[in-house]
Amino acid sequence: MASRSASGTQTQGIARGLRSLLEQVDDLRTTRATTVRLAKNQANSDDIEPRIEREALGLESWVQVKPAMFEDTLDEEMQKYERYREAMEENERQQEKVLANIEVRLLGLNWRPGKTNSTSLEIQ
Repeated sequence: MASRSASGTQTQGIARGLRSLLEQVDDLRTTRATTVRLAKNQANSDDIEPRIEREALGLESWVQVKPAMFEDTLDEEMQKYERYREAMEENERQQEKVLANIEVRLLGLNWRPGKTNSTSLEIQ
């Protein structure tokens, strides 16, 4: 009976740990959604057309204006979004760590995909 109680307590501890890890995954998902929303808001309010037009007017009298002439301007404008890309990459790294930790804990419970009843969770 004591073995069963100890096993139940251990299972509860592992379940709490898994719950915590799943909450971390949810927090990462929320952070990712916020990053995407912020990037979209900036993109919606960011109009580089006036800047391109000013540069085109300055060049027009000298040469025939071609899109390739604005690559530096476009690169500078795109740099504003680099922080969002970096945030998404960091979020991905954190999520991979959390998911690996979940997998380790599930393997410790001898869990396999397709096993859904509580008797299939056995502590090794």
